[in-house]
Amino acid sequence: MLGQNIEFSRSHPVYIPLKLIYLNAGKTYHFKFADAQWLPAVNYGAAIDDATLTLDSPAPIRAYSCLDELAFTPEQAGKYEFVLDLRGRKPVAIVKLAQ
Repeated sequence: MLGQNIEFSRSHPVYIPLKLIYLNAGKTYHFKFADAQWLPAVNYGAAIDDATLTLDSPAPIRAYSCLDELAFTPEQAGKYEFVLDLRGRKPVAIVKLAQ
């Protein structure tokens, strides 16, 4: 969905915000965080089956997530930021309104 290429290493804790230009209200967007080669170690998806994210609420994610997508349905149209947060003990995804 985002198509942004950002290099990172799981051995160095990172907080990566990925900006999207625009999302339409009421449409469900499915996505994952992965590297350009879709390697399993950096293929982050839902920690539970088909997790739906809500605005500003961290959701658990996991590496080696080959099939489990994340989903987000914005209530209002606008710019959003998708965050991959690997700083804590367990990785999380967060969706925020872009500033």
